[in-house]
Amino acid sequence: MQKQRFYCNGNKYVFCKSAEALADMPDPGPRIECRCEIIRDFAELERQACCPEIRKEIVKFAYYLRQGCQLYLIFHQNAVVAHSVVASLNRFHPYPFADHAVFEGGTDYLVFYGRTFPEYRGLGISSYMLTQICKNNIKNEERVFVTSNWDNAIAHKTIKKAGFKKLGILRYIRVGFFTLCSDFRV
Repeated sequence: MQKQRFYCNGNKYVFCKSAEALADMPDPGPRIECRCEIIRDFAELERQACCPEIRKEIVKFAYYLRQGCQLYLIFHQNAVVAHSVVASLNRFHPYPFADHAVFEGGTDYLVFYGRTFPEYRGLGISSYMLTQICKNNIKNEERVFVTSNWDNAIAHKTIKKAGFKKLGILRYIRVGFFTLCSDFRV
């Protein structure tokens, strides 16, 4: 976690979904039976600690929960098959690039540290999770952002399937407290 704070670089596609887009949001159901749980505090996280997937990441998840983030877990037959963390950007910026002007505005959210476990990929689980995140966090003027490495075509397809629109590419390089490059192109 400290590595991202000290050295952070890359080219990220930035996707966004706003309240106006909720009405025509697709409802991609996963191809297997799943349920979504939202973890908001450490006590709820400890109840899930029996899952090896959670135990492996519990320190990182606990840190994000202390920062006011939400942890979304997708279960299939009581096993965790995917997770994502959602940060309210007016409280916590998980990556230095989240300080960029493209993320400024009202109460916005950033979906990050998302993962679908390999044996469950291609089943629509990530798109389903993104739609659940939007339904739970977009009420009025809020926006939900998702970033993806520019070369991750599968993630781009998944994000678009959930109804997100690509805003552009954010290019950034930061070392320590110095931002060497931060530029957004549509």
